[in-house]
Amino acid sequence: MKRLALVGVVATCCGILGALLTPSADAQNPGPRVAASVCAGGPSDMVCVSAGTFKMGSNIGDADELPVHSVTLSEFLIDRYEVSFGQYMQCVQAGKCGMPRYYPPLSQRRVVSSKVISKLPRKGGGKGSSSPESASASAVEKVPKIKVSTILVDKRLPAAGITWTDANSYCAFKGRHLPTEAQWEYAARGPKGNYWAWGGSPPTCDRVNSSKCGKRPKPVKSLSKGASPFGALNMTGNAWEWVHDWYDAKYYSISMGASDPMGPTNLLDPVTGHPRYRYRVLRGGSWSGIPAELRAPYRYRLLPSMYANDIGFRCAKSATAPTTSRPTPPLRLAGVARALLPR
Repeated sequence: MKRLALVGVVATCCGILGALLTPSADAQNPGPRVAASVCAGGPSDMVCVSAGTFKMGSNIGDADELPVHSVTLSEFLIDRYEVSFGQYMQCVQAGKCGMPRYYPPLSQRRVVSSKVISKLPRKGGGKGSSSPESASASAVEKVPKIKVSTILVDKRLPAAGITWTDANSYCAFKGRHLPTEAQWEYAARGPKGNYWAWGGSPPTCDRVNSSKCGKRPKPVKSLSKGASPFGALNMTGNAWEWVHDWYDAKYYSISMGASDPMGPTNLLDPVTGHPRYRYRVLRGGSWSGIPAELRAPYRYRLLPSMYANDIGFRCAKSATAPTTSRPTPPLRLAGVARALLPR
């Protein structure tokens, strides 16, 4: 009995000492925190986004960007680059993802006998010639291609023609998840709340790929001058990016001061029996986008079954992956039709 009593005294003392040496919750940053292991030893194709609080939304944007509010996020990882065709097709080949419904932009194709093929360089410059046309042909031959459905596509381009469901499946295949809307915006804007990913300087074609810069996608590792504060590329322009959240125009009003918000919960309407929300959020603008869509706080929405040749995604990794929903059948959405949807 004396030995048991002695053990109890030692345990009690150790507990008190541990409590004195451990910082209180009030002394730490507010909100839940992720273990350092989330970023420690993280893969080279992801960047670490440190824990912090930032102002989400914008006072000079659309109504669904209001009110500007504080959000606290735990540390997480996000892909350095948009997911490329080369990466995505590995998931297709493994039987875990659907085939992209991709159609090259008009600037990169010509139609011959109803078959879409890559645009060829103009003829000119014989063997051994150093003419621009010859150099262009040589460059085209060296472009790494991968077969997507019935066409050959540059494997370095952002995977597009992707539904939300397939984007979600790919991230799960990689042991990751689609970033929440708050994670995406923080990774793009940084703690200072950049207007565009790189800062406040006006968009230029060496920073962002938009409709003013060739009207075609660029390889995911392009435009390093446009990197976000945490080092992620093309968070402004190149391809729209699916994020996890359901779209609610008034969600910012109920997520003020939230920690690690996961977006609105999609409950069934008690009267109709239908889900309350139909759309998922997209962020970042694209190579076909207008300047207003390139702003880092800008929000867009589409049915999760929709796709287009300028819609892609990137993945994130954090302590707790957001919950997902049941998949829906794919529905093609042309760029013009998408532009007609209400904002």
